[in-house]
Amino acid sequence: MMTRRRALLAGMLLWPAICAAETPPPFTFSLQNGAGKTVTQAQFHGRYLLVFFGYTRCADLCPTTLFRLARAIKTADPLDKTFDAIFVTVDPRHDSPKTVAHYASLFSPRIEGLGGSPQQIQNTITAFHTYVSWPNGPNGQPTHSGLIYILSPSGQLATVLPDGLSIAALTRALRRYHVPSHSAP
Repeated sequence: MMTRRRALLAGMLLWPAICAAETPPPFTFSLQNGAGKTVTQAQFHGRYLLVFFGYTRCADLCPTTLFRLARAIKTADPLDKTFDAIFVTVDPRHDSPKTVAHYASLFSPRIEGLGGSPQQIQNTITAFHTYVSWPNGPNGQPTHSGLIYILSPSGQLATVLPDGLSIAALTRALRRYHVPSHSAP
């Protein structure tokens, strides 16, 4: 059984090879939101996109990360000018698009939960080179990396944040990308 630490290490070890490629990998996806409408990366053009993978039955990593991410987004971008965030299920057998959308909304209305068919989910996992394993078979619980991907407004990878960052550390990381508002004094 792979531990969370090994999953994180496996994901982080892949990134130097991916980032060294001449052509940046396409971080594309075509998934469904809770209303059944197709959502693609093109809809987030012009804003930074935070992407986190998980599943609704997760007992520790997913709710903790979503809680921290919601608070960090609210603090780093209080006027909602810079970031969009999505939570992509890795468990389409148990998480319908409606289920994952509802789950993500419990943490923040600014985090959109997305699901889809097993093939759509696998295509997205592959596009992001994220780690997912099913050590007890497809009806068990998956093991997955806890990385948070930040895509630039043009859709390229800006950075990958590791698992376990505190709210303060996430907020500091997001502030590096925040576009400050130009309000009058």
